Amino acid sequence: MLSFIHIVGATLVTLVIIVSVVLLDRPQQIELPVVSFWPQIPEQITVSEGPTAEVVEGGFTHAEVLVSGLGNGVKFWLAVGHLTRGTTAVLIGLAVLHLASSPDRTGVFRPAVSRAVTVAGVAIMVGGIVWQVAFSIAGSIASQETLRYTSWRSEGEVPPTVTESFPPSPLGIAPTPDITVEFWPVFVGVAVLAVAATLRYGEKGQSPGAVLNAAGR
Repeated sequence: MLSFIHIVGATLVTLVIIVSVVLLDRPQQIELPVVSFWPQIPEQITVSEGPTAEVVEGGFTHAEVLVSGLGNGVKFWLAVGHLTRGTTAVLIGLAVLHLASSPDRTGVFRPAVSRAVTVAGVAIMVGGIVWQVAFSIAGSIASQETLRYTSWRSEGEVPPTVTESFPPSPLGIAPTPDITVEFWPVFVGVAVLAVAATLRYGEKGQSPGAVLNAAGR
């Protein structure tokens, strides 16, 4: 019962998110990759007491933000990512449902169960990589749309944070493309496929020939 609720819930949530992303012009939570940035204290401010340590290298490289007015390219890749993640969740739920519906311990050694677990393992491996790539592409495009300034001017002295950013930006923060992929889905998928292989091995033990051999002994 819980597996069925998981499948229905994952399907509905995925559909709602995709409709929200594609059809409704609502702000979207997204991670923007940026050129390494660390805020600097303005020259007109004098610190009398503060931190005892100082950052000498490095900074922020990603920003979790809520963005409105995203282009169709960003929406497409966000939809691909959400659809892939939702489909993976549904396939995992189907595998669990097959396992839970087995009438007894030997019921799990059925072709339908091993096939469902195999599909879930492949879905985790492939889907886990695909949705990360899709969200990374969406973030890279959104970073350009949100942070790239092509024409601007200053009425006074331009602070170093602006001139030192590359490309120069009035915010001092510049966009950059970035594809971030973690490989944990591959390891999880391999583990699930190992379970599927065990189930297939168990199917052979439950075959009619194996039962007759056992009876003959």
